[in-house]
Amino acid sequence: MIKEGVEGMLWETKTPLDVITWLKDEANSFHWGSQCTFLEMFNEVAPAIAAWDAHRLRNAITVHSCPASGDGSFRNVQVEFILKNFGKKYANREVFEHCRAFTREAARWGIMERFGTFMEERCLFAAAGLQNAVVAKVQ
Repeated sequence: MIKEGVEGMLWETKTPLDVITWLKDEANSFHWGSQCTFLEMFNEVAPAIAAWDAHRLRNAITVHSCPASGDGSFRNVQVEFILKNFGKKYANREVFEHCRAFTREAARWGIMERFGTFMEERCLFAAAGLQNAVVAKVQ
């Protein structure tokens, strides 16, 4: 595809995966380019919740310190924080909520790790219809 005029970036094989992921996310923040895979969204739920927990504890945010409903409700403040800090993975509240629900149930059933391994081994995330970035080792 690069030969046909599609722009892309090639990285050294020594480039750490977390650096490549950050670069992809940063580039996509300007135009939602290749976005990310659903596995990337699922895997980001736990870090997003952990970051929220640290934030709410530092700032003494509790269910009781927030209004029961409306923009300032605990749930709305939580999701607003997560979208502000993890919005490169989640396009909107609904996407995050679905990912959180899926990962919670998969963890409850003890299948999240097996599901992730299965999908990584069997899914073609580079399929054009999925609009995913491809990280490949070029030698």
